[in-house]
Amino acid sequence: MKRRLKVFKKEMSFNSCDDTIFGLLDGYLISISDSDGLCSLFVDIALKEPIELDRERIRNILEENARQYSILRAEVTATGVMVYFESSRSGFERLKEFCFFFAGQLKTLNIPGAETCSNCHKPITDISIISQNGMMHTCDKECAEIICKTEQKKAKRGRDKEPVRFFAGTTGSFLAAILAVVPFVAVAYLDIFYLWLGVITAFLVKAGYSIFGGRPSAGKGIVITLFTVLSVVVSMFLSYSVGVYNGFLNDGYVVDLIESAKLTFDIIISNNDVLMSFLTETGAAVLYSLLGLLLSIKFKKKKRKTVFVVS
Repeated sequence: MKRRLKVFKKEMSFNSCDDTIFGLLDGYLISISDSDGLCSLFVDIALKEPIELDRERIRNILEENARQYSILRAEVTATGVMVYFESSRSGFERLKEFCFFFAGQLKTLNIPGAETCSNCHKPITDISIISQNGMMHTCDKECAEIICKTEQKKAKRGRDKEPVRFFAGTTGSFLAAILAVVPFVAVAYLDIFYLWLGVITAFLVKAGYSIFGGRPSAGKGIVITLFTVLSVVVSMFLSYSVGVYNGFLNDGYVVDLIESAKLTFDIIISNNDVLMSFLTETGAAVLYSLLGLLLSIKFKKKKRKTVFVVS
């Protein structure tokens, strides 16, 4: 958590959950985070049907004061207002100033706040604060329990499908590994430097896993790495075979590709110099592919549960 969040949390006697601070301000539950290049303010509200009039009035306030408070963008829904500011010292100062101003404006408009359940829109008798995708809402305890149980059931259904998704992702990686052989052989046939294609192989195999519906799991990394390395090794062997094939053509001999592959294998096994050259170039291509895997990795924060009770 950034220092400016910690200081504001202490000043306002707020609580925190992961990298988000939250607390009551003038009758409204607000949550603030500062990450990914943006400061965000979420104000929990509970608009009742019809919501268009209240939503339009809130939008007008945001538009009229956007320049004064350096608002980058804002979103208004029936259950909350999300406002984004620049992730900087000045941006955070503007956010703090806007918090107090906006809470007062909402109160003037009689917009329901923390005393109203954001789920059932009824007055809260036993308050609970829940986090939904990083946004804090006030709910009646009974509603909070129902929401959490519903999300737990969804999560369980997702876990039940994991074996099928893993198999689908593995199939996708396998097919992508086969497809990745084509550019290797094509570039080798043109007699162009091709070891860098290991990077492309890594991207293709990883994309194949995702495209076929594979989900993050303990075996995902192993499958992608295994198929990437196997694809590169097979591609290198076939590239050598293409070289032998071209050599025969240049000498005026006509052989098919299968025979070229058999001859290539015999040459690699029987000739130490060729064997060392093959192993060296294959090793370099594998290193390129591992570099491709590193480049394709998206460094994500640890995912938190979609919905959970904070207090």
